[in-house]
Amino acid sequence: RGAPLVVAMPAWCPGSYLIRDYARFVRDLVAHDPDGRPRPITKLDKATWAIDVGDAPAITLGYAVFGHELSVRTNHIDDGHAFLHGPATFLYPVDGRALPCAVEVEGPPGRGWAIATPLAGGDAAPGDRYHLTAPSIDALFDAPIHLGHDRRETFTVGATRFELALWGPRHAGAFTVAQLVADLGAIAADH
Repeated sequence: RGAPLVVAMPAWCPGSYLIRDYARFVRDLVAHDPDGRPRPITKLDKATWAIDVGDAPAITLGYAVFGHELSVRTNHIDDGHAFLHGPATFLYPVDGRALPCAVEVEGPPGRGWAIATPLAGGDAAPGDRYHLTAPSIDALFDAPIHLGHDRRETFTVGATRFELALWGPRHAGAFTVAQLVADLGAIAADH
């Protein structure tokens, strides 16, 4: 019998210095071996679970997460888009943060939602399913994923091409997209 697989939901996210409780959004966690047999799960603390893998060569996890808060540090999913924040979305193997990972993202069928993400595979043509990869869990957590119909602005600083994905209605005021692109270009050039 193999050692238990210990998975966790982060209590942190890149660029934020507060403890988060993303595990509170995890629901209906199940684990299965390749033959579809359920594997026992034990909750170790509020954000960590141990899965009895037995002699299974692989384990598939299934769970739901809520996506009801519109911010840069949480998930937001509605009929117009899906913004997925890695730490609030993905359980990870505690002993495997440095391992490469692959994620398949599937939007609602027939909507043709485009994807915006820095992850490899994010440059695919608009469709309903995307195959993304990251060199590590940390890289996955540092790469937001947006699905929907958005406006794209591109600009280049030095030899680096940037793409800005804008979603939602523009509100009146002094802010313009052209000024935002110019400001982001200046920030990139300074760095």
